Amino acid sequence: MNSKKQVIFYENAYYVGPETCEYISDQEILRSENGLIESSYSTGIKEIKADAKSLSNFWKKLDEIDIWNWKEKYINEQAETCGHSWRLSLMNRAGRSKEVEGYEMYPHNFQKFIDALNQLFQVKIEIIYE
Repeated sequence: MNSKKQVIFYENAYYVGPETCEYISDQEILRSENGLIESSYSTGIKEIKADAKSLSNFWKKLDEIDIWNWKEKYINEQAETCGHSWRLSLMNRAGRSKEVEGYEMYPHNFQKFIDALNQLFQVKIEIIYE
């Protein structure tokens, strides 16, 4: 793996529970936790070994969707209080970083990010867009 610390952290929460994905760089582990009451994949904690190729492909996809130009906040002020909140923290090998959070609002290409996250962590996060 690369010597620079990479950060991948994603968390979302619905009224039915949270989901998180985190890259633990010092252990080279991709850790996901599904706390949703209803879900299309297994609940609980899952850890898989990270490999350089998968991480490289993930960062390449994020560059392709231009995640670095996302706004810091996507907040729908008109949304109900029991909606979907999410936050994202990233830092690539080059030290480029991004912090983003949202509530019932998303960048136009958010699903492409979720698809890349699902592929890397081998999970099935599904966002309910309303």
